[in-house]
Amino acid sequence: MTYFFITGEESGSNYAANVIHHLKKLDAASKFYGLGGESMQHEGCELIIPLEQLSFMGFSAVLKNIFTIRKNFKETQKSILKLQPDVVCLVDYAGFNLRMAKWCKQNGFKTIYYILPKVWAWNESRLKKLQAYCDELISIFPFEVDYFKQKNISIHYFGNPLAELISTNFNSESKTEIILLPGSRKQEIKALMPVFIELANLMQNEQFKIVAMQKLQKLYPKLIPKNMEFIFDTVSNVSQNAKFAVVCSGTATLEIALLNIPQVIVYKTNFINYQIAKQLIKVPFIGLPNLIAGKQIAPELIQNNCTAEQIKNFIEISSTKNIYAILEHKLAPQNTSEQVAKLLMDKANA
Repeated sequence: MTYFFITGEESGSNYAANVIHHLKKLDAASKFYGLGGESMQHEGCELIIPLEQLSFMGFSAVLKNIFTIRKNFKETQKSILKLQPDVVCLVDYAGFNLRMAKWCKQNGFKTIYYILPKVWAWNESRLKKLQAYCDELISIFPFEVDYFKQKNISIHYFGNPLAELISTNFNSESKTEIILLPGSRKQEIKALMPVFIELANLMQNEQFKIVAMQKLQKLYPKLIPKNMEFIFDTVSNVSQNAKFAVVCSGTATLEIALLNIPQVIVYKTNFINYQIAKQLIKVPFIGLPNLIAGKQIAPELIQNNCTAEQIKNFIEISSTKNIYAILEHKLAPQNTSEQVAKLLMDKANA
């Protein structure tokens, strides 16, 4: 069987890689192609377009790179027509993947959407597209099950793939470092690094480690405080000695929560992006731990409130108790990636 995966960011690529890993166990003769990152390539997926050519966040960034996005779309269409995959698996990356789902439907390709567009947060009109263009829908958030059921749309829920990878055994007493996660996109890094540098200067008795990505090292500032260093490694490895985390809104907030590390969730963008998003987004929180818990269990600092002084205040009053116990219950491991792989194989064989 031949599978084509389309992802547009690091977390989606990692989730796809886990599914590919299990598909290889189910059928060693399977072939994998797609758009994504090194984690997918490591599992034997031949990349048509690498991740660094795909990740554009914010309305202004999309407009600025519209010709690149169009080129990527046409190149993906051409590859799918040539390879004739048995299943196209769309992973997150809603703006690109919903258009691709429509094209796949029109051209007779089976599509499974894994990690659904956040229609409950904004742009609910995408619901009709999901229902019309996709053969199967797979959610990774428990609250989406009731939401889609109320809309009379059938989805699968096999748990969250992060929960099967992470063990929570945090012990704050022996931890000495504060880790900083500025995100994986140029816009996020550009907005948050000045705040993080100011924070390190404010708290000179603390040691800060920045979870950085090797392929983005040109984006990080060369001059940083002496009590701050860049670590090019995974979140799990860098966090082993972390007593607190400052995390850009995204998948990493849930990873830090499942590692049971106290955190503050931060986000900054340019003025135009913020004003547009403020009008469209209709959920009370931006952090995944808070959305899943249904209440604020991790503080959030957004835009003008995202300052070094505010972050410092939360670090100084942070609690060491297990505030994430509710997530452990809601996201209990269910062999998520293996079950997704089985669904893809069943659809490929149908």
